[in-house]
Amino acid sequence: MKSVQPSDRFLSLVTVSESVADFALGAAPYNYTVTAASGTIAYSQNGLSLTTQAADNAIASAICTNKHYLPAAGKSLLFTAKVLFAEAATNAGNVYVGMTSSTAAASLGDNGAGPASSYSGIGFYKVDGSLNWFVEASNGSTQDTVELTANNSLDGFAHPAGSSAWQILEIDVKMKTSTKCDVMFRIDGVTVRKITDWTWTSMVAMGEALTVKAGSSTAEVLLSQYCGICKNRV
Repeated sequence: MKSVQPSDRFLSLVTVSESVADFALGAAPYNYTVTAASGTIAYSQNGLSLTTQAADNAIASAICTNKHYLPAAGKSLLFTAKVLFAEAATNAGNVYVGMTSSTAAASLGDNGAGPASSYSGIGFYKVDGSLNWFVEASNGSTQDTVELTANNSLDGFAHPAGSSAWQILEIDVKMKTSTKCDVMFRIDGVTVRKITDWTWTSMVAMGEALTVKAGSSTAEVLLSQYCGICKNRV
């Protein structure tokens, strides 16, 4: 008999690796770099608030310093984040929420360019000049990118990124073979996009990323209560 009875969470660590940032705790989590050049960073019971400078292409981000999650055969992974992006300048803000091998600056290009043209990552993003979320899986320069319009979304609805309500964004990566996986994107529990038989081999390590960039002289704000990844160990 064990001298101490471990919790279910403790026992789950044998089979599942977890990294969860609870921003309501009031400080930058371990292994996160949180920056806002000439903008502001604040913590409250609602979590993290990233505010850009009121200048075109100004950026604020919370991104993993050391990338630690890599797709592997038989080891599926799940990303989740609860965010609120009430776009200040309609059709002008930029935001990225997901996993990436990129730096904060490279996770969203200037002038509505979106994520880098070559990186390892899977995420939701929105760019200057659009209203809806885009979803993307990127393995180097091989990228599957779709805007979540009504025609493109599995539920038949357009999914604007800007909202006065919190959204829970999930990325579910199900490993199928030594080279292929399925990638499901969910918003508030609803699957909005599925990529079947995505080739994951040659991807490099990724970490969680929350990035917001102004697309005008109006500051943009991204709020997040939590962000995390879990991955099967065996």
